Amino acid sequence: MLFRICVPLLPEITVTGADFAYLARVLRLCAGDNFETIQEHKIGVYKIEKIAKHSLTAALQKEYAENNEPEKKLHLVLPLLKADKLAYVLQKAVEVGVHKFWLYEPDNSPARLNGKENKLARWQKIIASAVCQSRRNHLPDLAKIKLPELAGKFCAVFFAHPAAEKYWPDFPDGSALVIGPESGFSPAELNYLAVNASGFSLGGRILRAETAAVAIPARILLG
Repeated sequence: MLFRICVPLLPEITVTGADFAYLARVLRLCAGDNFETIQEHKIGVYKIEKIAKHSLTAALQKEYAENNEPEKKLHLVLPLLKADKLAYVLQKAVEVGVHKFWLYEPDNSPARLNGKENKLARWQKIIASAVCQSRRNHLPDLAKIKLPELAGKFCAVFFAHPAAEKYWPDFPDGSALVIGPESGFSPAELNYLAVNASGFSLGGRILRAETAAVAIPARILLG
């Protein structure tokens, strides 16, 4: 099974940065060895032609189609968590099959997204790495959103809350799941969600935000 990286499918590519370091220094691939690239459902098999000090060049040998995606597309709406927790959620939620990630700034948290462009780029790299590791075919995007923007954006919106009715929703294709922050939804956020989304409870136990953000999508997408 060949190692994969996420780059555009071209007749010839130059690989640099973290992808180069992993291919050349961790896997110790040499000229003549093969690896794969992924661009949605198109997989390219490349042969390394030349390895320089900080880059390598490779030529396309063949391409083929593959589909390892879940039957449903699920959008995961996440609060801005601490960096290590958010990185964990993104990695694991990619592995279980989340289609796209949306980040919002919860009322009950001082954390804000302004000035975090470097972290957004890092989080997107974590997503790409998880896509390649799990051999998915779709690279999920990571975008900012405000909770009032949810209305009308998705075919259905759900949120987990311990005070809601205990049941398991039938999540349709293209629906969104909103995860509450570590300190819980604010009254204003709950009022908005009560009107524009469907709440459900998993029972009497309270899950941490990072646990719910992985466990619930896993049940939806992995059955």
